[in-house]
Amino acid sequence: MPTRKVKRQSHVMTASEGRRLFERQARRSLNMSGEEFIAKWRAGKFNGTSDTPRVMRVAMLLPFAER
Repeated sequence: MPTRKVKRQSHVMTASEGRRLFERQARRSLNMSGEEFIAKWRAGKFNGTSDTPRVMRVAMLLPFAER
């Protein structure tokens, strides 16, 4: 069976797109604003729960919010 080459396009996310993605994920995953998540993250409020999928999903996007 012949293989089919798929041409993939990449998209470099702008800073504002990254911030919107972070904000949307914080609201969707944790029902809080991105700003509230950052404040709680810096204050250590997620200690003990920081390895849960919902928290990690948002924490991984922190670089987009802090540009």
